[in-house]
Amino acid sequence: MLVWAMQKVLLSLLTGGFFLIASGCGGNEPSSGSTTSQPPTKHYSISHVYDIANNNDASDLRVELALATGTDISQFMAVRLIIAKASTPFPESKVGDLSDANSLMIPLSPDAKQVLHPTTAKDTDGDTIVNDVPYLLYIAAVGNEGYQELSDPEALTLVDQPIFAGSYKGTWEDLGPPGPGKYPMSMRIDAAYSAKMYYTGNFTAYGQGAQDATATFTVDQGVCTLAVSQFIAKYIGGGQFTDGGDGGCPASKTLSCSVVDEVRLVFDVFSWADCDGTRDARLSYTKQ
Repeated sequence: MLVWAMQKVLLSLLTGGFFLIASGCGGNEPSSGSTTSQPPTKHYSISHVYDIANNNDASDLRVELALATGTDISQFMAVRLIIAKASTPFPESKVGDLSDANSLMIPLSPDAKQVLHPTTAKDTDGDTIVNDVPYLLYIAAVGNEGYQELSDPEALTLVDQPIFAGSYKGTWEDLGPPGPGKYPMSMRIDAAYSAKMYYTGNFTAYGQGAQDATATFTVDQGVCTLAVSQFIAKYIGGGQFTDGGDGGCPASKTLSCSVVDEVRLVFDVFSWADCDGTRDARLSYTKQ
């Protein structure tokens, strides 16, 4: 019994000693690398800025405002859109000095996304928004307790060009058969409304050419068409390419579409036939 009791004491000392050693080695302490603080989450951000008209003023702007998940808007007393010349970026320290004349008050809303049409807004110098001047746009929020927050800036320079000229990203959806499947798309429409289409989301060709299809875009009172001529260089279908002179997977069709809220093109469901078969498809694009 005595031997057993001594063994228990020895085991207790050894166990306790191990615990002290482990604790002394920082077992319950944060490592030096874990003390780095992360920057606070911005409650407001600008998800996109568009040039949607040719009026040479703020009415050409469309601004999409995003609210971070879980934000309690009751903590803010004011939220404003700031348009500053890029040559003089706006510092966060001046948020509290903003005037109604040099910024645009934004209604507080719990909506995750708001769309702003500034119309008569001025820049931070009190000047009218004009073409060919680089601007930085911000969302400024002032908390009830004096807290000030400035979003990351979004850059934009207004130019006169055909309204629907520009860069677009979108989605091609095969409804089947075969299908279903969704694929990223991108497209550039020039000033003459001639388009280059890419069967990727980053303006690079899926095939081995300059683009995967060319198209002519037309629009009349919100109703549009896209006359597409497809040639995916070296493509022979089924995700396969050839080293020879064949391939291309040619196809052509005029697609009907509608213009949605000035920046989105949504196409009617259409039947598409090429080297991958005949199937119903859906296509949509959003201006970037």
